Amino acid sequence: MRILFTNDWKAKTIAALLGVVFAAGAQAEEKAQPPADPAFEAAKKAILQLTPAQIQEMNRAMDEMERSKSKPANNPTPIVASDVIYLAPGSPIRSARLAANNTSSLVFLDATGAVWPIESYDSNAEVFNITHPKTQKHVLKISPKTAYAVGNLSITLEKLDVPVGIQLVAGFEKVVDYRHEYHIDAQGPNARTDPSKKPDIIDDDMLSILDGVPPAQARGLKTSNQLAEVWELNGQYYIRTRAILLLPAPIARQKSSDGTTVYKTAKLPSLAMSENGRYVQVRVYE
Repeated sequence: MRILFTNDWKAKTIAALLGVVFAAGAQAEEKAQPPADPAFEAAKKAILQLTPAQIQEMNRAMDEMERSKSKPANNPTPIVASDVIYLAPGSPIRSARLAANNTSSLVFLDATGAVWPIESYDSNAEVFNITHPKTQKHVLKISPKTAYAVGNLSITLEKLDVPVGIQLVAGFEKVVDYRHEYHIDAQGPNARTDPSKKPDIIDDDMLSILDGVPPAQARGLKTSNQLAEVWELNGQYYIRTRAILLLPAPIARQKSSDGTTVYKTAKLPSLAMSENGRYVQVRVYE
């Protein structure tokens, strides 16, 4: 007797055989897999049982943990400061207050407020990251590698025979110097000279007013124009402004790198100033 194999019967037979092969392969793969980790399975089961609200609460907890990790235990207040560096032996050593995850800019100026380029510098590279921007030769950018660090920085300025020393302190202060200007008590290679004016004289009171923090004994005075801030101290006026003072003639002046200037003058009820080429008269009220 002859048996006839139809195309439909052949297709069903091939499909059945393939099913057997795939099933055998799957069983072999299951046998090859290592046994499940009980701890992992328990954690997965616990997570799958969480409600949407519980998942959101877990995400908030993880976010708070990441935020706490990135926030330093000592969260210092950022400030802009300035100091005078005296070159005479026995003069006080100035410092820079640093903080982890913060970059501080140390700016070097001469007695006239002109930039004083840095020739070289030296410090502990294992503790502090220091860079010297090519476009700002009078600036050093520094950040500590650890939360707490103490060290020093030795700087050689162009055409200055003696090195300048700065103490570096990180993590121990309640403030961090975002920018710290150091005014060297001498005229540098870029000094602003004007034979018609008296030489610039640096004193701590002028620098305090330049920082916007006048001495406690200074008395603030009202003016007719916000162009100038005026304080009376020791029988003289201290005028803080971004304009040019014409009258009275300054006894001394100190300029910041951002263009702000403090003038020390005699006491006069009226100031003559120039702002962008425009003449301005400012009244001072005692």
